[in-house]
Amino acid sequence: MDTVRSSSAVQAVLSTYRKAPVTLSIFASYFISRIVSGLWLDYRLFVALPGGPLPKNILGWSIHYFQMDE
Repeated sequence: MDTVRSSSAVQAVLSTYRKAPVTLSIFASYFISRIVSGLWLDYRLFVALPGGPLPKNILGWSIHYFQMDE
């Protein structure tokens, strides 16, 4: 059931892209830039934290950011 739903979603995106590729590209780049900006801000805030057991680099941030809360 989910594969049918995801297949129809992909078809809808492809259909929209064929009709208005520039518009869809502008929206996609906007949302990607928002996501990357949010991740960059979170990384900079993590690096600014004092001390802690994790290293102040991308590895420490990714462990901190992507850890599963129990």
